[in-house]
Amino acid sequence: AITNALRILNLSNNILEMIATNEISQGHGRALLAIEDRDLQEKVARKIVEDNLSVRDVEELVKALSKKETKPRKKKEENIFIKDIESKLQEVIGTKVQIVSKSNKKGKIEIEYYSKEQLEELIELLGSIKE
Repeated sequence: AITNALRILNLSNNILEMIATNEISQGHGRALLAIEDRDLQEKVARKIVEDNLSVRDVEELVKALSKKETKPRKKKEENIFIKDIESKLQEVIGTKVQIVSKSNKKGKIEIEYYSKEQLEELIELLGSIKE
């Protein structure tokens, strides 16, 4: 209880005033702590009062807001050099090849096969390269 009371003190003075005047509860305040942006915290606090939201409602709202705040991952730019190598390998091997680049200059090459016979041909082809 003491820890939660101390955490609530991290809220803005406006929100602390709302808690002190019982416009919102301490439970609402704890839910608001999950929002890092102080302006957004205050907007949500006003919405709590306007819409008479329960603590559960606020928790759901905060969860939804946090999903929106996470930036969508940018698609990695396809490296033309990698695509060219994939294309050349596909011509030589005769099946789909994908190069998956990982961070720090590592990656893997994926070669698809569609039958046991094709797998055996791929193994034979790869084995002949070292000779």
